Amino acid sequence: MSKKHFLTSAAVVLLMLAFSVMPVKAQFSEIFRQAHKTVSALNDTEACHKGQDAGKALKSIQRKYRKNKSLNTTDEAVLKDMIRLVEACSDLNANLSAASYWRDFGAGLVYSSGGLVSTNNQGSVIKDLGDMSADVSVQKLSEADEETVNELADNIESLLRKLGR
Repeated sequence: MSKKHFLTSAAVVLLMLAFSVMPVKAQFSEIFRQAHKTVSALNDTEACHKGQDAGKALKSIQRKYRKNKSLNTTDEAVLKDMIRLVEACSDLNANLSAASYWRDFGAGLVYSSGGLVSTNNQGSVIKDLGDMSADVSVQKLSEADEETVNELADNIESLLRKLGR
């Protein structure tokens, strides 16, 4: 096979692949557009903002956890993410019966967690986050109280394992 024939064949194959992937890209773009529209409609609520904060903190913690295979509770960045997560989840238990709060919090959480939390598992994740934050004093966490930090780290690692991450 000549070099010219090979390059022409390769170009045809690449074009075929590009066109076969385009519908999938379009579907993902549409899904993202719909998710963004949903969050944009909800983003004026405190619950949605807190859900977004929780999702960002959880995603950041997950990245560090995956990199190190555990949470290094002596790392200042990990502690800041843990504090941010607890602060974002602090109102969950006070709003147990408020379906709109959970809906808005869940929308923000799913949107900002980078795929870590989905609409399928958001209910159990929100419950776990509420349980976790109910037992944690932000003041003790801020002071790097060893028992508080380690207990929360264990709970977060358990949640991440449950999520398969």
